[in-house]
Amino acid sequence: VTRQAILNTVALVVFSFLTVLPWTIRNYNLYGQFVFIYTDGGINVWMGNHEGASGGYQVIKPDDSDKIPKLKTQGVAQEIERDKFYYDKAKEFVSKNPLQAVDLAATKVFNTFSLDRRLAVVWMLNTNKPNPLRPPLKSFETFLGVGANWQFVAIILLTGFSLLYIWQKKLFKAPFILILILILAHLVSIATTHTEFRYIMQFYPLIFPLAAVGIYILKEPFTSVRRRSFI
Repeated sequence: VTRQAILNTVALVVFSFLTVLPWTIRNYNLYGQFVFIYTDGGINVWMGNHEGASGGYQVIKPDDSDKIPKLKTQGVAQEIERDKFYYDKAKEFVSKNPLQAVDLAATKVFNTFSLDRRLAVVWMLNTNKPNPLRPPLKSFETFLGVGANWQFVAIILLTGFSLLYIWQKKLFKAPFILILILILAHLVSIATTHTEFRYIMQFYPLIFPLAAVGIYILKEPFTSVRRRSFI
């Protein structure tokens, strides 16, 4: 690890902290205590870490009384109390079932890279309201779904190829290190909470640059052949 890589990592952490600092100050003024980003963190962590969790998004049913806190506070303090309730529930589950928690974390990460991808745009266009972008045909929706799956397959395979190439050639430049740190941070957040298409869609901008490198590497031999053929 070079000195420049360490400095880049420190800079990333510092600027990430500065990005959330104004909102953290706002939270402290509103709630009277430190709240990291927002008060829904607890329930998102609990969704992926409780008995019966599948690793995906899970809405609490009204009849699940043991999963709904009986709040004693009023106003904005209820948000803090509810957040703490779900954090405590998740921590209790992890402490009692460490192996199951690790298994769930791995499941969430693998689901992030699953090649069977349901495109978010299909979900968004699937509405009862008239939409000129989506003809009222089941075949069109199926076409979008199949296209999305193959698109994601190509992106993931190209990304893996790029990472392997970078590793073999030891091209650990600052831009690649930054992207890898961001990817790792995103995967840790998914492993800690749960996986769903909103989180996965945020993953795309991080892997697009790596997939582009894979395309460049694969096309280079063919480009060289064409250049030699015209000389």
